[in-house]
Amino acid sequence: MIGMAADGEVLVGGMAHAGAVVRWGEVVERPGPRAGGALHAYLRGLAEGGFDGAPMPVGFTSDGRERMSFVPGEVALPPFPGWAMSGGALRSVGGCQLFAS
Repeated sequence: MIGMAADGEVLVGGMAHAGAVVRWGEVVERPGPRAGGALHAYLRGLAEGGFDGAPMPVGFTSDGRERMSFVPGEVALPPFPGWAMSGGALRSVGGCQLFAS
């Protein structure tokens, strides 16, 4: 599937799966990670805690590709753009309070 998609859009960016990530409308497919089940449980937990900035798991294809909801945005790749290395970006991530104590 690398570099081609019959009806999907090959997404640019990423380092581990460059050319192998395809968007089909509101769903994105990529090679499935070994710990995909644990990752999906973690992402569901984030959503249950009120965090809406991560994709939602959709499932896996019969050949093991991971399916997630599409989240619009930019992927920061080396050399990292200034917006990704700013103090504001760091504070926005570090200041997230996902779960109240």
